[in-house]
Amino acid sequence: MEMKDILCEIPITTKNKKSRKFENRFIIEKLYFEGEEKKVIQILDLTFRELFIIFRRNLNFDEDKEDLEKIAKRIEDLDLLENNNYKDINNLINRIRKMKK
Repeated sequence: MEMKDILCEIPITTKNKKSRKFENRFIIEKLYFEGEEKKVIQILDLTFRELFIIFRRNLNFDEDKEDLEKIAKRIEDLDLLENNNYKDINNLINRIRKMKK
């Protein structure tokens, strides 16, 4: 599923009394209607699987290489693949190692 669909289906926690139950859906619909946040829309149009492949790209799985090429073409004006500032699988592994020590 695309991230926009996943986020639209998940209700907001009941602990947040100020937001409506499906606040995410309203925000996403507004983003698409206005069409100004093109980069955000590109990310929301990615599937969970595609984002997971981006997250674990540094593991260099052979089965991901072809998918990464396809994803790169779809998001060429985003820096998700080039920028190392995003927390990815390496960040998670390092955090787990630190916790073990």
